[in-house]
Amino acid sequence: VAYQAQDFKTAEEKIRKAIEFKAQPHFYNNLGNVLSDQNQNDKAREMYQSAVRLNPSFSGGYNNLGNIS
Repeated sequence: VAYQAQDFKTAEEKIRKAIEFKAQPHFYNNLGNVLSDQNQNDKAREMYQSAVRLNPSFSGGYNNLGNIS
């Protein structure tokens, strides 16, 4: 909801808490999206890479790595 409202700070905080609770590829992918939307592409790339490290079959992470500038 925070991400959709473009409240990126809140979205980032909530996703980081979710990662602390239980690291999941889609959490890292979502955090990458939040960071990418703030033009923090290096940090976003790290999150997408974390997603595919956790699950090498996670296509969303590969897709976003291919789309990041």
